[in-house]
Amino acid sequence: MAFLANVKADVLFLQECGIPHLSSYRRWSSLWAHGPSVWSGGNDSRAFGLAILLQGGNFTISEVKEVVDRRLLIANVMYRNAPLRLINVYAPVGKSERMAVLQQLPLLLATSRPVILAGDFNCIIDADG
Repeated sequence: MAFLANVKADVLFLQECGIPHLSSYRRWSSLWAHGPSVWSGGNDSRAFGLAILLQGGNFTISEVKEVVDRRLLIANVMYRNAPLRLINVYAPVGKSERMAVLQQLPLLLATSRPVILAGDFNCIIDADG
């Protein structure tokens, strides 16, 4: 966490958090003392898990939704009194599973709020290179 606290960013998006148990996310959330944070994870795999870490006193979280468990997380926040939507994606490697997650995005992007979309999309751009 010390490394992340030194990153000069207001918003940090984490994927594949590698935290083995859901109860551990509560601990990590309390350890992030630099602003609000939201976490999504489970008990079945260390590879899963998402987090959105906010730094500074400029953020207020108004709504959090786990759209796809451990794969797609949104946070509606107020940033300096302006609405903002943060979307964190950790798409599966398998094509059909990945498409099921990514097909959720158009509805989430249809908002009057500015959107920051980030994540690990696990997409192969060019099979040859």
